[in-house]
Amino acid sequence: MQPVQEKWQVFWGSEAIQYECATLWEASRSVWLPLLYMLLGLWAVVQFWGQWPVFWGVWAFILLAVPLLLIDFKHFILPDLLVFPGIVCGLIVGPTVMQLGVANSWGAAAFGFGLFYLVRWGFAKARGIEGMGYGDVKLMAMLGAWTGWLGLPLIFLVSSILGLLAFGLRYVVRGDGGDVPLPFGPFLLAGAWLALLYSDMLWRILIEWRGVWS
Repeated sequence: MQPVQEKWQVFWGSEAIQYECATLWEASRSVWLPLLYMLLGLWAVVQFWGQWPVFWGVWAFILLAVPLLLIDFKHFILPDLLVFPGIVCGLIVGPTVMQLGVANSWGAAAFGFGLFYLVRWGFAKARGIEGMGYGDVKLMAMLGAWTGWLGLPLIFLVSSILGLLAFGLRYVVRGDGGDVPLPFGPFLLAGAWLALLYSDMLWRILIEWRGVWS
């Protein structure tokens, strides 16, 4: 057997890949998958009616984002089998269909990855535990490629607010403390979704809000 074939056999035969495939299969059978596809698809049609190239770009994002959300919510992983294609697709669709330009899309992908890598590293050094998985770091590269520079602050803001609300609600309802993990990927994906659809509106709100308090 050729060395390259052996390496691929080891890769696809590894327990990690098998587990990712199992989570993908489970997500494909979830009743939430078609429901979310239909809901978000209709939402995108309403938002981008008449802008069909942009709509198809957003639809490509939906196809990848929904199973990622379901899997991370249940299993606390973001499969490379979806994230890596999402990065590649975003680096192509972002500069072209989404009209971000190469520097905007690729630069935001690199910055999002680098920032979350530093956050993960810094938290691990300060607390001695991992507060964020590598999946979230790689996911930020994907989301940055799709949304560009202006999308990144919105993703950070929305995901942080949603994460705090979810943590507070869980604490009130179940009494769980801070030592119980909470998947962050779904909140990042929600932030990216709003950034894709309402970036201009959200920035206007933030600028007006800043003017009120300045």
